[in-house]
Amino acid sequence: MSEPKVRKGKTAEQKLEITKFNATLATNLIFFRNERKLSQDDLEALSGIAKSNISRIENCTMAHSSYEKKFNADFIRMLAQALKVAPDALTESDFDLQKRLDSLESAVKKWPIPEEAIIEANELLGMVENRGPRERAIANLSRGLIEYSKWRVSRSLDFFEDAYDYATKSSDEVLIQKVRYNLSTALMAGGRYERAEIFMLQTYKEAISEENKARSLLMLGSLYAKRNRLDRAEKKLNEALEIIPDGPQYNVIKAQCLQSLGSVLSRLEKFEESIETTLKAIDLAKGAQDKLSLIYGLKVLGEVFFAGGDAKNGVAALTEALSEANKFGRNYERLMIRFFLNYHENNYDDLKETLLLELENDAPPHHLVDQYEKASNLARKLGFFDDAIEYLMRVNLLLKDR
Repeated sequence: MSEPKVRKGKTAEQKLEITKFNATLATNLIFFRNERKLSQDDLEALSGIAKSNISRIENCTMAHSSYEKKFNADFIRMLAQALKVAPDALTESDFDLQKRLDSLESAVKKWPIPEEAIIEANELLGMVENRGPRERAIANLSRGLIEYSKWRVSRSLDFFEDAYDYATKSSDEVLIQKVRYNLSTALMAGGRYERAEIFMLQTYKEAISEENKARSLLMLGSLYAKRNRLDRAEKKLNEALEIIPDGPQYNVIKAQCLQSLGSVLSRLEKFEESIETTLKAIDLAKGAQDKLSLIYGLKVLGEVFFAGGDAKNGVAALTEALSEANKFGRNYERLMIRFFLNYHENNYDDLKETLLLELENDAPPHHLVDQYEKASNLARKLGFFDDAIEYLMRVNLLLKDR
């Protein structure tokens, strides 16, 4: 007599795979049903699947437990047909699409962003129109990062807003964190400070690592500096520096924190401490070969020297910053530093030309407010009173539209 077969239980890895599959199906089914404004009763009529079973799928209770077995493939096919989507849109099992989205996420982190990545981003945006919220969020996030990298802040915000809307419907907490961080950064760049602060505080509260907490504190410190809350900015930036983990892989974020802190210390008229802090930031940026951090570090150093009355070293630092910006190849930094050099050297004609170029390159509103105020001051100083008034009128218009 043969012994009865012993039924083997599922491994932890298998249970996790099934749980993720069923949870993804539930999330996407709810998303598509709501997007099409269908009730469970409506979907029952369209698909032929009982409302009770639809409810069980959406609540992951079809099996005795969420990891016992994957939901029935026939049910998935029938639901997809009723919702007019591909079955793999419900289950996110188009592995070629997943691979392309993952590759795009990696590509947009590079500078300069490869031209083929921009083409791929546009193509994928079209492909995900009838996909689930997670895939739509990733495609919109990547497209937003491309726009932000070119400092087209208003355009990036449109994509980040869509990405956040989709991410919150995906139940993917890591993705939600990632999108929220980029959205808050763009909101701050666009001068929408109150909403940016709300998102940043939420990002800090829900950060899943010390590095992410430090990045959130860096953004909060930068935000408070823009709103002239300098003591609070100094505190947040020092808190960030205290929790950044050790290791060369964290030198870029450390350089960014030091650079922001150097700027804040200068505005607090702590010039010696500011110069020392900013030089540390520059050294770290050079060691990490991070061109953008180096450019901003040199720009801050120049501004610190000018604020402390050392025009010679101020010009030298800004000239070096401009040289690095020309190598970097992004118009925003090049024009910004060129503007500051013209401002400090009283070169009014070149300053006006630089402002026109900044407008053509979609400079963000808060940046233009600062530039117009400086241009007005210089115009008044040099006797161009009509120009001074016009620049102030532009400031008022920008502040009114904010």
